[in-house]
Amino acid sequence: KPARRLPDTITMTLLLRPALFIITAALLSTSAAVESSPPPQREEQYKIFPSPDLLNRLLYLSTTYPNFCTLTTTQEWFGLPRAGEDGDCPFDELYAAAQKSAQGDDETIAASGKGCNNYVLIIQDKEAYPNDPDVQLDVNFQSSSSSQQQQQEEGWKFVPDVFLSGSVHGNERVGPTSLIEMSELLLESAACESLPRMKFQPSDNNDNDNDASGQDDVKFTQEQWEQELSTAQTCRQSLTNKGIPSPLRQWLARLVTTRRTIIIPTANALGY
Repeated sequence: KPARRLPDTITMTLLLRPALFIITAALLSTSAAVESSPPPQREEQYKIFPSPDLLNRLLYLSTTYPNFCTLTTTQEWFGLPRAGEDGDCPFDELYAAAQKSAQGDDETIAASGKGCNNYVLIIQDKEAYPNDPDVQLDVNFQSSSSSQQQQQEEGWKFVPDVFLSGSVHGNERVGPTSLIEMSELLLESAACESLPRMKFQPSDNNDNDNDASGQDDVKFTQEQWEQELSTAQTCRQSLTNKGIPSPLRQWLARLVTTRRTIIIPTANALGY
């Protein structure tokens, strides 16, 4: 029996961060709960995202948090066919344009064929596990031990996968929006907790102080450290204002760094 269809303009009144935190805890965490006082309750109006808005939010997340998420499609990842005809999902051209801009390709899998793309958001700490072929990231690491380097190179194979689907049936309207909001909360927490990055921490001992290029490197490192420190202070205060104090922020960030979360907001893209 199909699920009861809700109107596209339905407005959900939810407890903003506590509600999303509960969803995240129920679906992702196998960890012990953090001992802390409950966050303040805040209410905010939510509206169901139509498909073009869902894609815009996915593109926003993938460009804002590139070290922690990757946006792709089941067509690119697995070679699956699209559902629909030529006139369906014209907004998919936004994704094709973004791919062309990022990769410099005149043609991409996402830009060809008829029907609707099935978008996949992969949330994973790509700096910690840079060699995962599904979320490759060109990052150079300085490792202090061979075992640490091996863990970075091979550790992605042992990270558990969590799969979340927002809309198995096209008329299930709440799931995709809920997953997008949850994804943004996870990514915002992880990115905020990662700052400032220790590789930019100024060092008292620098052998290149007397070299011109070395002095430029030191200056860049100092400026980068100060910038990331300021960003960290701002985003942590912002999360606190939203009802996410430090213990919960750290716990949400841990969810990102200890697993790979694969999200398909609209498995039935054409029906949605």
